[in-house]
Parts: sequence; structure tokens; C-alpha cells
Amino acid sequence: SIRTHIPAEGSDPVYEHRKDTKLFSHPLELRAAKIRNFMGLREEWELGDFVPLQYEYVVAQGTQFLVNMVEEKFDVKSNCIPGNLTSGRYQLDPEFEAWITKNADWEAEQLVGYQPRSTS
Repeated sequence: SIRTHIPAEGSDPVYEHRKDTKLFSHPLELRAAKIRNFMGLREEWELGDFVPLQYEYVVAQGTQFLVNMVEEKFDVKSNCIPGNLTSGRYQLDPEFEAWITKNADWEAEQLVGYQPRSTS
């Protein structure tokens, strides 16, 4: 089982190792590292361009904007039928949301368009 390969207790989870082989202290630290890595791919892989999309935006807007973007970028005409995703906004426990707001790396989050929610 995977549990035999991951040294973790219920109260001491291991998420992944950082480049310096130390452990990430919590999942949001791991997320920030993954965001920075992802955003560095354009230069590292010499990509012409890419667009990070927020899941919430695609749910709210549907996929037509994405189809339009691809058509324009590649000068092609789509033959697909854009769709709408359905997902209600989930409610976070206020204490958990406060923990996320406090512990998120907002410099990394802003690289993909997120910012802390206003508390007013």
C-alpha cells in the first residue's frame, strides 16, 4: 500500500519534499511551490504562450470564451459545442477560510489571479 512508502502519522502528515529535501509545512506551502513551478514553464519549456485559468471562472462563464480564445490564437474554426459547467459555490467554514487567508502565499496566488477575499 502507498501508506507503507509515506512516513506519516495521522497527526504528522507528509505532503512532499521541497527542493532542499525538507518537508512542506502544510498543503498551501506545497500549492505555492506548484504555482511557481507551473508559471515558470513558459520560459523553461520555451512555450510561446499559455493561459492559466481559474476553475471558478470557467464554471461561471462556461467554455465559449476558451473556444473563442483558441480559435483566435490558432486561426482555426471550432466544430465543438461549448458547454456550461455546473457547480455551486461551496461554503467554507469561517475558521478554515481564516486559516487559508492567513497561511496562503498571496504572492504566488496572485500569479494565477487569486487574491484574499475581503473580510467586510
